Amino acid sequence: MHTPAPTVLVIGYSNIAARRVLPALWSTGVRGLEVASTSATAIDWPGDTPRRFHTYEEALAESRADLVYISTVNSAHAALTARALDAGFHVVVDKPAALALDDVRDLAVLAESRGRVLAEAVVWAHHPQVARARQVFDDAGCRPTHLWAAFSFPPLPPGNFRMRAGAGGGMMNDLGPYAVTCGREFFGDAPVEVVGRVLSATGDVDTGFSLLARYPDGRSTVGSFSCTTGYVNRLEVAGPGVVVGIERAFSPPGRVACGTARSRRRRGEGHRGGTGGHVRGLLLGGVRGGPFRQPRAAPGSRPGGRRGTGCAAPVGAGSTSRLNPLSRDRATARS
Repeated sequence: MHTPAPTVLVIGYSNIAARRVLPALWSTGVRGLEVASTSATAIDWPGDTPRRFHTYEEALAESRADLVYISTVNSAHAALTARALDAGFHVVVDKPAALALDDVRDLAVLAESRGRVLAEAVVWAHHPQVARARQVFDDAGCRPTHLWAAFSFPPLPPGNFRMRAGAGGGMMNDLGPYAVTCGREFFGDAPVEVVGRVLSATGDVDTGFSLLARYPDGRSTVGSFSCTTGYVNRLEVAGPGVVVGIERAFSPPGRVACGTARSRRRRGEGHRGGTGGHVRGLLLGGVRGGPFRQPRAAPGSRPGGRRGTGCAAPVGAGSTSRLNPLSRDRATARS
């Protein structure tokens, strides 16, 4: 039975909504769009002209949408989410969903009492490269035990809302959701201890922090997040005999095709799968690739062979796999 796509009300026509959310909605079959914005003059949408609201209050009172996507400044997320749930909408809200733990708990209780879906839009783990990383561990017969994350980019301009404390700015609010979801995605567990430290600040806004999260059975996540350096966006996932490196982990380019290519064994490192065995891998991709597919063979390799590409030659134990989505916009520092 075919289920029609929902009509979606987008509250706040932010940069991320324009660049990523609306194209994603269209690609999944959404054709009914409503937008509430206090500042946008035009909405980039390939379908029929979206219904417009000029205040959020008007939108929540009059919208006929099934789902609300909230993409405002961080400080407005919790209140708008509560009002949308109370009005009977399903809600997806940009990260961070709220700025205080009590607000998060209240929103969860409200969503459950209204029978509505509530989701925070931390979407990096839905990219195919994360599924491919999990598959590397499945093929090797082991599970991740340690994670090292780094997400940092050049300083933001003073006018950016992420540099305003009153708007819920600061890197703990902006990048913290990435930091705390790494363990959830790869360990499937909650931490038993989390230690975070602010490393730098501009005025009353933190611009960098570090995190150490300890999980049951000796597992851990260590991370550094900031807006004070050149662009780095990487997650290393390690387990017994296996290390998988994921480039552009937290903001992968759109429409990337993925597959694993393995290079020659380093001299003196032993045989693949044996003690000291070490095989480097590379996740190949291209922005025009569309859905998940096999990439072209790496130079000097043959499809399906020991140095072939894709799942025909899985990376096994005692190996390192580098997942690297290649993209035309790779050099663009976007958070």
